[in-house]
Amino acid sequence: MHAREVVLAATLAALPSAANAFIGLSPSSAPAGSQITATFTVAHGCAGSPTVRLRIAMPSGVGAVKALEAPGWKTSAAYASAADDAPVSEVVWLGGKLEPETPGEFSVALRLPDAPGAMLYFPVTQDCEKGTIRWAEMPSATTRAGSLRLPAPALSLSKRP
Repeated sequence: MHAREVVLAATLAALPSAANAFIGLSPSSAPAGSQITATFTVAHGCAGSPTVRLRIAMPSGVGAVKALEAPGWKTSAAYASAADDAPVSEVVWLGGKLEPETPGEFSVALRLPDAPGAMLYFPVTQDCEKGTIRWAEMPSATTRAGSLRLPAPALSLSKRP
């Protein structure tokens, strides 16, 4: 095998793990103002360490937030303020353990803001037994979404049907 073929083979072998190196979000698009269940998929742990806590920040305008149960995990919520009508700012799953090579799903029921054309970003903090990954990068005027190393899961808001 020539050196160029070795490099190509090594690059191709690395692609499947790189393709799974993110937190997935389903659906990726939904009608503005709708009530949905958003499912976040954790593809892997932190460099071989199991995931033991997952925190998802809620974008401004998202309401009626409720973390849904995941087997073996406890859920909690943080609020934007101490006011009785304060929106949920973050949902948390903890007390479980997701092995490093085992994908897991965590769902949230929520109401989307009435803002057709908007893109919502959900920064995620994945805490592992050893290490933390912050999936919080967002595109900007100078940074394309495809170039982000640790992208925040995103959901686009479409017009109502």
